[in-house]
Amino acid sequence: MGKIIDLTIPPDQFALSETFGAMPEARFEALPVAVHESSSGIPLLSVSSSNLQQLDDAIRADETTEKVTLVSTDENRSLYRISWHAQVQSVIDELLNEYGLLLNAHGVSDHWQLRLLFPKQAPVSTICENWREHGIEPSIQRVHCISRLLGSEESELSKCQLESLTKAYELDYYSIPRGVTLSGLAGELGVSHQALSERLRRGHQNLIRTTLHDSPAVIRDKFVLSNSGSSQQGERAQKLLEYHSEL
Repeated sequence: MGKIIDLTIPPDQFALSETFGAMPEARFEALPVAVHESSSGIPLLSVSSSNLQQLDDAIRADETTEKVTLVSTDENRSLYRISWHAQVQSVIDELLNEYGLLLNAHGVSDHWQLRLLFPKQAPVSTICENWREHGIEPSIQRVHCISRLLGSEESELSKCQLESLTKAYELDYYSIPRGVTLSGLAGELGVSHQALSERLRRGHQNLIRTTLHDSPAVIRDKFVLSNSGSSQQGERAQKLLEYHSEL
């Protein structure tokens, strides 16, 4: 299943850093129609400021813009069509890894917040490593499975895994001391000791992958640690897997 990644990136690594320096209260929002295309970047931006004329001057003078067209304006907001400098388009292309989509973008003085859709099944850690190799180091805020974000009933756990994990929790299997043995839990579920052990192990593996391996915290650690070694969270996840494999 594909992923949606919410991230932030500083203006000086992306766009309009000079504009925000001159007009720190300005706010930018990409229109929903501004879905990424290789030649367009973020073409339509709605902007707000207490001084739209001064903001207009700052946008036109910003080194990250090449052609700026005022589409419409009112007292507090203006709509612009912007052709960006090649460096901005280059960052967008690297962020999208050739097959991603830019869903929306919001800019304030200290960061841009972007939402990216990756429809292909690719590990988030691999996507982030590609960014790092190209000198782009955004801050990962959230990682969503597309099915969850769209409200799908689809789960990372199978029905049997969900049932087994839920029953184990209800009967205090994870408490110290245990409220029920593995054999006793298997009897409650009407399955063999071996079948339950395998269900729990696979269920734990799925939960660790979705809540730890692809979590924003672990991804950030991989960014910071780079090639110096695995993250502490990753090591803890591996130890958990090893522990459950012995059950």
